[in-house]
Amino acid sequence: MRNGARTGRTALPAPLGLAALLAVFAFSLLLGAIVVAALGRALAGSDPARTDIRLSYGLSSLVMLLVTLLALLPGGLREVLGALLPWPGWRPSVWGLAAGIGLKLLGDAVVLVESRLAPVAVNNPLLLHPGAFTGWAVPVLILGVVVAAPLAEELLFRGLLYGWLRRCLPVGWAAVLDGAVFGLAHRSWTLAVPLGLVGAGLCLLYERWRSLWPSVLAHAALNATSLLLALWVVGLR
Repeated sequence: MRNGARTGRTALPAPLGLAALLAVFAFSLLLGAIVVAALGRALAGSDPARTDIRLSYGLSSLVMLLVTLLALLPGGLREVLGALLPWPGWRPSVWGLAAGIGLKLLGDAVVLVESRLAPVAVNNPLLLHPGAFTGWAVPVLILGVVVAAPLAEELLFRGLLYGWLRRCLPVGWAAVLDGAVFGLAHRSWTLAVPLGLVGAGLCLLYERWRSLWPSVLAHAALNATSLLLALWVVGLR
């Protein structure tokens, strides 16, 4: 196999083809928007738009996770997840957590450089809507950003997309292309480069340890650090 010849290792799993990947991503975005809007109307008080904001960061990632898992059912969900998420041990897991902090610093450094050239958009919900996240919205935000988003996005972008790319590309090109898609998928042009670098780094974690757990933990650590820093910044205002 071409991938094995390039790396000298067994190929990474590639459970879905490109068309199925695009369908999963598009359908998860559409269904997430529908679910958030419907629940927003059901829970809306005096400010339905604010309710949608509080729901979107948690529920959108949960919907993406569920849609991705449903798409994997025909291939045998237990077998597919066993191939993508074998437990690598504590050492790779600690490396993943440390890498998440490192990728956060790298992304912030790139944002700092970009901000010297042009305004950079903020995508942290606590900074965008500092007064919206109180009460029930706090655990929903944490569940979505620190738990659901890392699992959903690592399954989709690293486990499925990167695994597919590695069938025909070497590590470097596959990681760069996956990172570019990951950055653009967040729909923020000014953050596409730093998020792209983060995505490429998460690919390398998956490639190194042959399990998504280190990249999931890195993603969770990065998001949790971003939330904690945002809480600190909001508290200073």
